[in-house]
Amino acid sequence: MVETRVAPVPAVAARQRFACFDGYRGIAAGAIVVFHVAFFTGFGLHHRLAGDFLARLDVGVALFFVISGFLLYRPFVVAHLAGSDAPPAGSFWRRRLLRIVPAYWVTLAVVVYVLGLKHIAGVGDAIVYFGFLQIYDNRHLPGGISQAWSLCTEMSFYLVLPLYAWAVRRRGRAMRGGRAGRAGRAGREVRAVVLVYCTGLLVRGLIAFGWLGRPSAVYDCRLDWLPATMDLFALGMALAVASAWHEQGGRLPAWLAWLGERPWACWTGAAAAYVIVSTVVFDAGDLGRAFTPGQVVGREVFYGLVAALLIIPGVFGREDEGGIRRLLRSRPLALAGIGSYGIYLTHEAVIDAYASHAHLLLLHAPAGRLLVVTVLGSALAAAVLHQLVERPALALKARTVAVPAWHDAPDAVRGHGRGWRRPVGVRVGRRGSAHPAGAAPRGRVPPGVG
Repeated sequence: MVETRVAPVPAVAARQRFACFDGYRGIAAGAIVVFHVAFFTGFGLHHRLAGDFLARLDVGVALFFVISGFLLYRPFVVAHLAGSDAPPAGSFWRRRLLRIVPAYWVTLAVVVYVLGLKHIAGVGDAIVYFGFLQIYDNRHLPGGISQAWSLCTEMSFYLVLPLYAWAVRRRGRAMRGGRAGRAGRAGREVRAVVLVYCTGLLVRGLIAFGWLGRPSAVYDCRLDWLPATMDLFALGMALAVASAWHEQGGRLPAWLAWLGERPWACWTGAAAAYVIVSTVVFDAGDLGRAFTPGQVVGREVFYGLVAALLIIPGVFGREDEGGIRRLLRSRPLALAGIGSYGIYLTHEAVIDAYASHAHLLLLHAPAGRLLVVTVLGSALAAAVLHQLVERPALALKARTVAVPAWHDAPDAVRGHGRGWRRPVGVRVGRRGSAHPAGAAPRGRVPPGVG
């Protein structure tokens, strides 16, 4: 059979921006702020009913991981399904470094060397904390910017993702001689992401139950490593596969299409999963105690379910329909999403600085006052960080790079052949969106993680 090649139509562009995701970042960052304020003030210990739910607001980290899995893997899977070249790994890694490293380094330097809120002992520790290595031994885990453990996990995901995408492609060529159609490539993507999800939960279970040895510390830092958290990224990657398949003319599974048309059902399911993890997997008597192995695994499963159900309405369906999508696109949540990375980096420093200034006692501080100070202080710090550090870094990130073929193919013809070429005069703007040379890029770059 002769494979027909269809020339790309520059006027029709692939979907490059998901307008609801600023709102998701804002929700994730807000959840983490409330979680840390509730912990510091002891609010959950003194108000057990509320404490059950406040203690699980670290689900915001799981939401960040699922967001990253979706947004970062989607360009790779779009290219794979279309039979086009993958985005260059070097460009991907460069953009990720520019996105994450400058703001983190500046914040860490200010927290340690200017404010003196944290201490770094010597060059060795500096390499650990500035090098995103603090999760790899229990001694360093609580130091530096303690919540930056998730950035260490994210950085390892960034390192592995292009290699994973290459391996999926290579495996398919080896099995089918490089002649598999779009449906075959989609099937490989689904099988691979299911394997990643199951492996992540398996590794987490092996660590939690002590079958890979037990650490001397109460908390096992291996639970923060990518092999034990990749199930959360895999959920986002699975949504990326479904989204790319649907964009290129494939039919969604009936259950996923049904959920995509009913945001209220997704968020009701997410709320139910959150109630279960807060009151069944854990209960009021568990506050302040070490997790059991079953809780470590159960929390991971339900956190992933909460995050995935929250995100589905922002991936499938019309972005301008329904109250939930309008909420996600509202200006307050969008602004919180834009500043989410800075808020995430700085909010614990704000808590520590104010607690020291006001002589607040751990577990006995006024929750309302500290929450207001933390929200306002971290929002201000995030705005300054965004203007002075993030925007200059994003300007470097947004420089023109070569456009992979999948950027320019219209939805109706993507995947019908190989040999795509970039139309003359098309460049890549922020977030990789294609636009004519000299034209302003559409939209903005949401600076939240992922």
